[in-house]
This record gives sequence, structure tokens and C-alpha cells, in this order.
Amino acid sequence: MAGLRDLLTARAEGLVASSASHPEGAVAKAGTLPNDPTHTVVVLLSCDPLTQDLCGDDARVLGGTVVPDALGQFAIEHVRDGTYWPFAVRFFQPDLPEDVGPAYLGFYDADGDGAPDPVTVSGGSIEGLSLTLYDLFTLLAVPSDEAEGRAWTKAAEYAGDQELLGVLGFPQVDGRALVWYFAFRSASTSTLTVVEVGPFEDASETYPLDPNGPVFAMATLPEGYAASETVMAAAMAEGGAEFMATHEEAFIIATAGRIFQPHDLPVSPEALHRPHWIVLFAGQPIGQPHDDEPDYLIVVLDMEGQVVGRVTREDVASFQQRRERAHQILADLRLDNLMLVGMISPQISADGLSGAWQLAFYAEDRDLLVFVTLLGTDVVDVEVIEQAGLTDVQPLP
Repeated sequence: MAGLRDLLTARAEGLVASSASHPEGAVAKAGTLPNDPTHTVVVLLSCDPLTQDLCGDDARVLGGTVVPDALGQFAIEHVRDGTYWPFAVRFFQPDLPEDVGPAYLGFYDADGDGAPDPVTVSGGSIEGLSLTLYDLFTLLAVPSDEAEGRAWTKAAEYAGDQELLGVLGFPQVDGRALVWYFAFRSASTSTLTVVEVGPFEDASETYPLDPNGPVFAMATLPEGYAASETVMAAAMAEGGAEFMATHEEAFIIATAGRIFQPHDLPVSPEALHRPHWIVLFAGQPIGQPHDDEPDYLIVVLDMEGQVVGRVTREDVASFQQRRERAHQILADLRLDNLMLVGMISPQISADGLSGAWQLAFYAEDRDLLVFVTLLGTDVVDVEVIEQAGLTDVQPLP
């Protein structure tokens, strides 16, 4: 067969941390990836997976090789006549690609429009083909609002009365992420549907809900709420940029709505009585011994993208101290077997945090409700309410 023994040769360009592969604002860490194409995997695909939804059931690898050195030259032998889409993948750790995942993705772009182009082999070899490697985030990451439309479409397959409760993602500093998660509630089916929107395909899971449970009491996200790009810009200005510049092994988690958010943050409930965004920055301080628990910065924003508060690791630690102090007082008063069920802040500061906290404890077996008010770690009041008449009370984490 003609072309069976022909060679398809090409050159893979080196990984260059330029504006083309690392847009302004993205984080590129020295040492994460060698600045050469060694160990890059080059394959010939039967179709373009970026624009043809993984090519359905027809996606096939029809040839491949590994770039052996920093020169970037490689050859794929025994290529049959036909049309192919050349792609290149570079992993963080060449020895463990299945565990770590790809860091860079490349393809042949003949016309320079940023989309993959095919090559046709017919009775001879192709030489001088150039593949450019792109940071995977640069190529495939999207902001939350761009992913949300696909999530609504997927959720509608289960019920027509879906309501959006929350958003979760692991964005870069520009607010774009490879994967976004969206939580929907359906009253007609009493289900929670979580949709995962990824770069190539979407997935979903449904869970039964108790109509009288806490999820049905959660507020839905308002129409026209601020998307991740707006939120991340505000969070970066509120200390996120400084945090990312002074920490290594850093990552970001962004959530909107209570469904994906912890309930024990030291932020006043009055500041969070409506759905809100929480952006968590976490990492290890540069130049300091690494702790088992990373350093934190939490920025809280309303659904319009305005900052309402910020919490550091020190704030979290002081909240835990208040919580422990309240438990100590209850033990001294011989009020045991109580669970923390709520937090109220009588005094609200301008940034949404508070100096005085009122912690609510409840004993279900005795229907006993106790409020402990603290200013810092000093107890200023204890109020005991017998026969409180509470039902279905859930403890805070």
C-alpha cells in the first residue's frame, strides 16, 4: 500500500514562557516544567478532539512517538495515506502521566487561527511540520458564566424546574478554570443535580433530597450575578495578588452559594444572609518551613462582586479559640453534650467581620438552647433557654 513505509517528520517547538503561552496574569512557576520539549508525546489522531466533541466513537490514535531530547525533532514511521490531526501532549512528570495529567497541549496550526488543522499524507513523507505547545489553561479554561449555559442544558435533562444553588471551581488568577461544578435543585423531583462542565465533555449526578431538609431552605443564585472573572479581579485586589506572590504550591478555590461552602467560617451571618462568593487562596509561605496545614486567605464577596469581608488563617484560629472557650464555660456550668448549631454577631464591623460573637449550642435530648456571647475570648454573657421547641437541628462542622 502506498505510503505504508513513508515517514511523517516534524519539529516540536520548545516551551517558551512568552505572552503566547502565558498570558498576563497567569501563574508560571519556575521548575514546574523543563523549558524544552523532551518527553513530549506526539500522536496522529483520526479527528480533531477540540472541536468535534472527542470525535464520538471514531476517535483513534493512528500513530505516535515521543520527543527524545531538547532539539524537538521526531519522526512517526509507517504512516498510511490519509488525513490526520497531529497533536502533542506534555506531562508534568513524564514518568507518571496517568497520575499527574497533562500540563501542555499542542497541535498543528497551518493558518495561525488558533485551531487545529489536519495534514494529508499521500504517497510520500511530510517534513518540516511545526507543532506549538500551549499551556492547557490558556487553551481550554473558561470563566464560570461561559460554562453555566452548558450546565443548565445538562440539568434540564432531569427536570424542567431546576434552580441554581451554587457554583464551584478551581480557577486561575484570571477567573478561568478547566472544570466548573454547578448544583441545581428540583422541587418537582426532590433531587439535587450536580453538573460537571469540563473542557471536552459534561457529566452529572443526581441525589435525592428531603423536602424538609436544609437544601430546600437554601437561597438560589440571583439572575445576573457576577461571574468568576469579575469576582477574581476583586479578590486579587483584596489581597489575593499579594498572597499568590508570597506563597508557593498555591491554589485557588472559588464557590458561590451555600451548597458548596463551609458553615464555620468566622464571617458574620448578617454579612452572608444572601448567597455570596467565597474565594479561598491557599499555599505555603515562600522561604519558610512548610506547615502541615497551608496558609489561607479567604475573600468573601456579594453576588455583585463587591468585597464584604476577608478572613486569614489567624482569624480562623481565633474563631476556634472562641469556640473552645465557649465549650470550656459550658463544661464549668455542667452543661454538657451540647452541639454548636449557630453563630450570631451582634456587632458588625465595616468589613463584615465582628468583634463580639454569640454562639448557639443545643442539646436535643433536653430541648435545651444555650447562647454564649464572647468578646474576643472573654465570655460576657450566658443565656439558657429551656424547652426551646427546636426540631431538625443540624450541628455546624
